[in-house]
Amino acid sequence: TEQDWQKLERLLSYVNGTKEIPLCLEMGNNPVEIVANIDSSHATHGDYRGHTGIYISLGKGAIQAISTKQAINTKSSAETELVAASDGGTPAINVLNIVKCQGIHVKALYIEQDNKSTLSMIQNGRATGPTSRHINIRFFWLNDRVANGEVTMRYVPTEEMTSDLHRMIMQLPGVFEYISRRIYIIPIAQHIQLCIVYKYAVSYFLTVTDQIFNINRVIK
Repeated sequence: TEQDWQKLERLLSYVNGTKEIPLCLEMGNNPVEIVANIDSSHATHGDYRGHTGIYISLGKGAIQAISTKQAINTKSSAETELVAASDGGTPAINVLNIVKCQGIHVKALYIEQDNKSTLSMIQNGRATGPTSRHINIRFFWLNDRVANGEVTMRYVPTEEMTSDLHRMIMQLPGVFEYISRRIYIIPIAQHIQLCIVYKYAVSYFLTVTDQIFNINRVIK
C-alpha cells in the first residue's frame, strides 16, 4: 500500500543517514543486570491508543528495541504505562531465560518506569480505581512476576528514560543526540579517535618497555 511504501522510504532514509553511527554492545560485569526501560505515550494515535517504547540491555547498548502501537485503548496515562510495562515484560523475561540458559549468572531483571502511579499499582498489588478486564489481566500478570521475584520494578526520572527514543517524536533540538549517546549509538568518527588514542597509547607503552629492557641489558 501507499502507507507501507512511505514506511519503507522512511526506514531506508534512516539507514542511509545513520551509516556512520554504529551501535556499541557490551555486557556488564558478572552477575549481569538485565534492564528493560519501558515508556509510553498516552492516546497519541488517531484512534487514541497509546504507543509503547521498549529498550532492553545487558550493560551497554540495546540488544532489543521495540516501538509499537498499543492494542487496546486506555483511560489514563497510568493505564497506558501499565499496558506498556506488561507488554514489555514478556520480551524482557524471554531475554532473562535465554541468558540463564547460557549459564550466565543474572543478578536481577529490572523493569524501569517513570510513572509513580503505575509503580504503586504494581508494587501494592492492587489497581487504583475501576479498571477493565483487559487492564486487570495485564496488571495481575505483571504483579505475579514481581511477587515471585522474577522481575524488580525500578523508578527512573523521565529525563533518563532511554526508551523515549522508541515512543516519541524527537522534536526538541539535541534530544535525539542526547538519548543516542546514552544508549551507546556513537558516531564512527569517535570510534576512530578512540582507536587512534589506543594505538598511540600501546605504541608508547611498548617503546618505554623496550627502553627499560635496553637499560637493564646495559647495566648487566
